[in-house]
Amino acid sequence: MLTDLFGTHLDQSGLVIGIGGLFPGGTVNTMVPRYTPWFPPSNYLEDFSLGEPRSRRHFIHEMTHVLQSQNGNVNWIDGPFYALKGQYGDRSVYQYDRDRLGQPLWTFNFEQQAEIAAQYYIGDFNQDEMMRAA
Repeated sequence: MLTDLFGTHLDQSGLVIGIGGLFPGGTVNTMVPRYTPWFPPSNYLEDFSLGEPRSRRHFIHEMTHVLQSQNGNVNWIDGPFYALKGQYGDRSVYQYDRDRLGQPLWTFNFEQQAEIAAQYYIGDFNQDEMMRAA
């Protein structure tokens, strides 16, 4: 899955998937503070490539955050910034204008970038949108 979407851009050597909550007491959300995605048991699969489309989409979203970290993005700072603004609660941090597809990916916030990658991977775009997103 990772090579299909990211090619050689994502360094998979030493990649570890954490199982359980990132914080003591657990969490229901998957988090990627740096290079290790932490999946709560309810979201973890032994092989995400065999999962339902929703699970594969979720995995690609989180692995996009790993790629962002490998390229110097500090998601562990960006995430709390958007949380303090309340954008996780209303999910606005993930929403973007599909008419903007084709603009440089860096013009989208880090969650929107992960959404675009995940949606592209599972084929959520129509043909025109796919051409702009590629």
